[in-house]
Amino acid sequence: NCLHPDSRVYDENGVWRRIGDVDTRSQGFLTYDKRKQAAIPTKAILKERRWESGSLLKLKTENGRTILLTSDHPVETRRGMVPAGKVSLDDYLMTSGLNGIGFSEPPATEIISSDNLHAAMEKMGIGERGSARAQVLGELRSRNLERVLLNDPRMAQLLKLLGFIYGDGTIPEVKSGHYVSFYGKAEDLSDIKRDLEALGFASHRFTRERHHKINTIYGPSEFDFAEHSLQASSTSLAVLMVALGAPYGKKAAKEYRLPAWLFASEDWQRKLFLAAYFGAELSEPKTTNGYDFQMPLFSVNKLERLSQSAIQLLEDFRSLLQSLYIETSPPARVVGYDYDGVEGRSIGFRVGILSNTKNLLRFFGQIGYLYNGEKQRLASLSSCFLSYLQRIRDERNRIREQAVEMYGSGVPPGKIIESLASETAGPSFIRHSIWNTRGSARVWQSIRLENFVKTFEAGRSGLIYDKVQSIESLPYEGLVYDVTIGDSNHNFVSEGIIVSNCGMRLVRTNLRFGEVKPKVKELVDLLFQLVPAGVGVKGTERFAETQFEEITRWGVKWCAEHDLAWEDDPSHVEEGGYIKGADPRKVSGQALSRGISQFGTLGSGNHYLEIQVVDPARYFDPELARHFGIVHEDQVVVMIHCGSRGFGHQIATDYVRNFEGGMKRAGIQVRDRELASLPFNSREGQNYYGAMACAANFAFVNRQVIVQKIREAFGRVFHRDPEALDMHLVYDVCHNIAKVERHTYDGSTVEAIVHRKGATRSFGPGHPDIPPPYRSVGQPVIIGGSMETGSYLLVGTHRAMEETFGSTAHGSGRTMSRTAAKKTVRGYDLQRKMQEKGIYVKAATMDGLAEEAGMAYKDISQVVETMDRAGISKKVVALRPIGNVKG
Repeated sequence: NCLHPDSRVYDENGVWRRIGDVDTRSQGFLTYDKRKQAAIPTKAILKERRWESGSLLKLKTENGRTILLTSDHPVETRRGMVPAGKVSLDDYLMTSGLNGIGFSEPPATEIISSDNLHAAMEKMGIGERGSARAQVLGELRSRNLERVLLNDPRMAQLLKLLGFIYGDGTIPEVKSGHYVSFYGKAEDLSDIKRDLEALGFASHRFTRERHHKINTIYGPSEFDFAEHSLQASSTSLAVLMVALGAPYGKKAAKEYRLPAWLFASEDWQRKLFLAAYFGAELSEPKTTNGYDFQMPLFSVNKLERLSQSAIQLLEDFRSLLQSLYIETSPPARVVGYDYDGVEGRSIGFRVGILSNTKNLLRFFGQIGYLYNGEKQRLASLSSCFLSYLQRIRDERNRIREQAVEMYGSGVPPGKIIESLASETAGPSFIRHSIWNTRGSARVWQSIRLENFVKTFEAGRSGLIYDKVQSIESLPYEGLVYDVTIGDSNHNFVSEGIIVSNCGMRLVRTNLRFGEVKPKVKELVDLLFQLVPAGVGVKGTERFAETQFEEITRWGVKWCAEHDLAWEDDPSHVEEGGYIKGADPRKVSGQALSRGISQFGTLGSGNHYLEIQVVDPARYFDPELARHFGIVHEDQVVVMIHCGSRGFGHQIATDYVRNFEGGMKRAGIQVRDRELASLPFNSREGQNYYGAMACAANFAFVNRQVIVQKIREAFGRVFHRDPEALDMHLVYDVCHNIAKVERHTYDGSTVEAIVHRKGATRSFGPGHPDIPPPYRSVGQPVIIGGSMETGSYLLVGTHRAMEETFGSTAHGSGRTMSRTAAKKTVRGYDLQRKMQEKGIYVKAATMDGLAEEAGMAYKDISQVVETMDRAGISKKVVALRPIGNVKG
């Protein structure tokens, strides 16, 4: 599922590149977060391409958005992600008002050099005493910022920060301990903080209650407000920004212009500077009557003696805007901006963005606002609304011309109205068109902005649902592209349209730690290549839809029949590798489209592939270990934790929605929509069970394909056949699943639905569902800890059968949210610390790595000790990580 190579994809700043030219290592993307119902920045982790011989679909919306893509590529609609080939003229596509500016490679012009850094320090009063200048230069050198060229990728962050400092930022004049402050809404300051971190600078947020009193032309004005600020206490950052051209000291009392190099920068770079400045200074989009927009305004205040400096600065901004074809009004003195301050009278001048439709469409769509989420949202909505009004106006003008032409040809007015009247142009409009010669058609009586937003906006995202106008199939032969987004929302913005993009298994080897230790990095790097990891990634195995149905019905049994499993693999998987009752007919087309390309992938969250070694100090039961093929105190094994990927998630989403009607009929109420429930034997209940079993079988096969890749990797690295390395399955267990089982309850044998949420199976010795080699000792139980602390192999017990329906804990459980973990630890720091502990980690994203830090989980040893003492599973061996592939 891919896009035409010329499809434009947008980053979080509104800069676009052709998807064929995208470098996923450096470009950010704009994603729609379904939970937050907002547009968010994210990164891609993979770019794919393939040859298409056949055709592409061309989808066009009523407001003019057009995209070329393969028929299987999903697009976001009002009914969810739908393959393009199943989109109809009744559908509405989710679109953005963003048009952006195309990326162009800047020249290697020197912007920051030793000379202008010294000049900045001279201006700021930083001398050589105490090696002050050397320290500043050393800090910048450590961040590779002592010399910066215009084509440095980090210029994106520097330009935005510079633009905001011209607005609501400040670099105060101090004798020592320089810092940079930014003022704004708390949520917007988070974006600035992220950009500072990308440059290597820390910052801290402050909130304080302020009381202001100023003397204006209208008299004294007093007001209280909560002031949110972000402070980066770094002299080197302050020097860097002043060297770039940022004003130093109190802006109203200083003469300064925009830096000359900015006018020679690329269009997209000027856009970033302006959009960040406007996020701070430009008024938000507003209409006077629901149709006509006011001029967005920005102003500069200076001490009265510096009025000419204010006008010159505004003229600089006007020149920068003119270079991007944005028309503005000349600077105008605004008496109402005057006030008396500590240093004397300040006066204000303002400039407006001209409010004709063409100019505002260009401004809102191409420039807009940054570092201000609400203004960004309103700009996108305003751009969409203006496009809508322009379409209505164009349609009315077309109908007016037809009406006049028909009337001139002698067609009676009644016939003209009968022929041309529509929702856009009613009878009254057509009558006036025949007899009135006014200019361009007006848009009165069409929907107003407020109702447009209520009707079409997705949440509060700034994105709207735009009706499909046409669908064409065009012949095409050539390359097509897609990217995989490293976020749980697998989508991104292309051509202004939103498009898409567990359990545990343990494998043994006969290798010892000493043999594997020198090759851990080589193994992990190869596994990272062979096993795609991260949100939305696609696998290397491709199956037809007919095969997919068979796979989800028969699981690992199907794999064994198609050379994707060893002969004894199915017998070492819970339920023999497939859950009975799977019914692919109960799975939606959307779930199928999400799952069909994801076999052999890890996903994200706490999913991983880990090379482990038996911990000699915790080799609890050697005899039991030998039953499971663990015969050495330093034996190497491989553990996999992953599940049914987007396929299972979509099934759950589908049936939460499907259950709603049945729950209303049955009078079932729940506190949380996702706790949807109905009787097992109801029609909906049976349908869900059939679909859920398909998801479980998908997960079995997903892990099976990964095992084959693990066997391949070990064979390549050790130059031996995987059979010779004894790479057999120890066991594969399910997590988070409901199954029909027979248990003893109140002295009787009953058939029960056992839902193990946060739990796994722990059947004791003699149970008929345990594979024959293990039946006499009990089922192997795999409990995963964090990637820092390791995992455990245990065995099921009779007591678990008596007390917990044959269940035990499935892992250590989180003590810290993923968001909190990312705030507490940085992924790169964690990666380095783990390597110091002898654990080599390769992660799809550093944020994903930080989420899984050991501190975010309970102590796995305590959890396992509790299970052991409770008698519901018994410790066999502890497994220590030495290499990890993290999704």
